[in-house]
Amino acid sequence: MNKPSLLFDFSHTIIYSLIIFILSIYSTHVFAIKLDPEQFGQLQLARRIVVYIFPIFIFGLNTALVRQVSFYQKPGEKKALLTAALLITIAGTIISSLFILLFTRPINSLIFHDHRGSQEILLLIISTIFFTYQYATFRATERLFWANLLLLVITGLIPLLVAITAPSHITVFAVLKKLAIFSLSVTLGIIFILQFRFEFWRSCSGYCTRELAYSIKLLIKYGLRRMPIPILLGIIYSGGAIALNYHHAYKESGYFLAALFLLRIIEQAVGPVAVVMLPHLSKEAGQKDFDTIKQYTKNVIEFVFTIGLFVAVQIFLLADYLSNAMYSTSYINTANAFRILSFGIVSVLFFSLSQTIIDAITNRGIVLLASVLGTAISLLGFLILKINSANIAAYLLVISITITSLVLYIYLIFFFNIKPLPQGFGKILFANLIAAVFSYLFIKVLVLLVKLHILSLLINLTFIGIIYLYLCWIFNLNFAKELFQILYPKKWKIQ
Repeated sequence: MNKPSLLFDFSHTIIYSLIIFILSIYSTHVFAIKLDPEQFGQLQLARRIVVYIFPIFIFGLNTALVRQVSFYQKPGEKKALLTAALLITIAGTIISSLFILLFTRPINSLIFHDHRGSQEILLLIISTIFFTYQYATFRATERLFWANLLLLVITGLIPLLVAITAPSHITVFAVLKKLAIFSLSVTLGIIFILQFRFEFWRSCSGYCTRELAYSIKLLIKYGLRRMPIPILLGIIYSGGAIALNYHHAYKESGYFLAALFLLRIIEQAVGPVAVVMLPHLSKEAGQKDFDTIKQYTKNVIEFVFTIGLFVAVQIFLLADYLSNAMYSTSYINTANAFRILSFGIVSVLFFSLSQTIIDAITNRGIVLLASVLGTAISLLGFLILKINSANIAAYLLVISITITSLVLYIYLIFFFNIKPLPQGFGKILFANLIAAVFSYLFIKVLVLLVKLHILSLLINLTFIGIIYLYLCWIFNLNFAKELFQILYPKKWKIQ
């Protein structure tokens, strides 16, 4: 059976990403209504910390498995790697359980400033570990349709189900427990059906213990080099919230994390694109086809500027409307944090995609170096400044992630000897200017006609997005042409 093409992978990945993006916005809107700003901040901080620390317990398996299975092409090698990954996953659940038992009190105090919470965090970590294993397995074996479907269920549908069915004034602990139990149940069911019944027991035969041990060593060795990166990113992104909690500014922490949520769902929306890229780029790297990877890099830079600038401008313009529509009036300081964080969107997009390219082409520690530099700036800010407002935390995050991304940007430009700005950069700026004018006028009219809520805001963003893409196509930008080719492969004859 022929494997899906890269164009097919990209097309349905983009569709899934948009669905997850919309579901995440709505579920967060519901959580914000049912939780006060302080509890909402605790929910977002707990989920973000779990995302950044769980790779420690599985030795960076989420990246290592995809890269190594794509790099090693023999069936026996792939089976050994997949079996090794499952053993590492099981070991990770044991290690994480011991960790939570040892550090129960600091975890409860850091996130919840309460004596409760560690059990919910443990459940969330274990569910994330098993989800990551199955998601990485689908990615590594190039089953992108199933990978995206699993991602949609775990990150889109389950949070929406929990949010809608939750009673008013539900506690953050109950929300975390439901999210973890539902996610773990779905993932373990899939693992049991697919891995144990159809693949795992067969793959255990046919190669010796030495090959399995070598595969475990290979995955851990590759993953360990990248394991510090999620931790460092956790400090950059979530350090501001932790600092606010340390200074007892709990509501400000909630405002900051409410605004930071937009960056998180932008990461989620772009993440699947990186998922598609990594196995393909790893194959090209294995075949020493760096010309193809160079073209990928040019496309990524153009994508980041075309989409990143549009999203940043729209969030800056609509910050007040976003804050009122997504959250309640009790989130009074979120709008300013939205505006500040909009300046970091281009950097967030570029970092998410560029580290995938670097993972594929080299084992050098440039991503680690960039992450260390950004973390050092964050920590220096925490020491020098008194982080007692959401705005200060937002400024510090933007500065840190911008410098981190700039290091990777400069590295890729010199590595591939490409121009720093994409072709048609002036046209991108002009298209954004026109879209900004349309957006400003349309939202003013929309507010006069209907009561502003999350649905009307999504309609506004969709309408302006269509106008912007049409402008990009009129200006003959490559990104728009390639997107129209995906949507209408027969109708659009684009050279």
